[in-house]
Amino acid sequence: MSQHFIENIKIENFKCFENLEINDFKRVNVFGGKNNVGKTALLEAIELLTTSNELMILIYHVHRLLERRQSSTKKIDLDLFRRDSMSSPLHKSFSIESLSMSRHEKISISKDFQKDIGYSIMFSIGDEGIGISPDVFDKTFYYESRDSQYRKPVVSSYFVKSSGIDGDEVSSIYGVVIECGKEVFLDNSINKFDPSFLSFRIILTESGIIPKIKMNGRDEFIPISEMGEGIGRYIAILCAIWASQDGFLFIDEIENGIHYSNYKKLWELIFMASEQANCQVFVTSHSKECIEAFNNVQQERNDDTGRYFELYRSEKKQRIVAAVRDAEQLHYSLTHGAAIRGE
Repeated sequence: MSQHFIENIKIENFKCFENLEINDFKRVNVFGGKNNVGKTALLEAIELLTTSNELMILIYHVHRLLERRQSSTKKIDLDLFRRDSMSSPLHKSFSIESLSMSRHEKISISKDFQKDIGYSIMFSIGDEGIGISPDVFDKTFYYESRDSQYRKPVVSSYFVKSSGIDGDEVSSIYGVVIECGKEVFLDNSINKFDPSFLSFRIILTESGIIPKIKMNGRDEFIPISEMGEGIGRYIAILCAIWASQDGFLFIDEIENGIHYSNYKKLWELIFMASEQANCQVFVTSHSKECIEAFNNVQQERNDDTGRYFELYRSEKKQRIVAAVRDAEQLHYSLTHGAAIRGE
């Protein structure tokens, strides 16, 4: 694997994870399991690890993570810690580290209330610390500092949310496709998704920049908003691979909005394009059909670049753990009725 790829991760006291250790990551990694076993939280933990190697960068990415997940609320909650943690609610810490690219000592966040200024929030990694008052996630602090030298990303990364992809988001990452000279790749990919789709472009109109598709038999380009959620998500994932070149791509609930008949095509493109873009991919899925398509593709490739992990709550250990299955083991589970989604 590429040198920058992570191979193992250990997480303590982060979200629902008391103590989780996972080994044997490959280039394309899929996480399955029941609801509330931490699939999305695991993506977030890996994202924090891979994108943050300095304290100020960590603060920025924690803010971005929480804002992305809590965009519908006015007050961002520091919900990074296990709810049943024995640590004080005003002083908590978590640890995320990789055995192959160790970056973080224990990360601590504490609050201190002062009468004149309200809450002061302290971030620290090991002995290094910084306090921001009255609120580390205040918009002014975020927008004033996001373009400083500390905001330069360690590596390229992109997180595709489980919810719908809007046109502005697709437009923003399409620019990377242009920079990489991958317009033909994208056009060929959407044609594979649906033979009636010929090409994809971002069109400047009086109303603004609008992502559109050229269809067979139609003279004009059609806004992707008229095509349904599936093609927009499909295009966003393909663009996101190149936005994550030489870095990391995270896709939450990859099957959302995409018809099951296109799962295999999508996995073929993810395996192929992630190899070309040299990015490591981490995906969650609820769909047995989607996991089967993933397994079919990795078996056909026979290059050991994919891995499946099942998250489940162990009755014996009384905590969430992960079972790893290579292509052969996953195929056996799928064909013999074994649990693959935490059943």
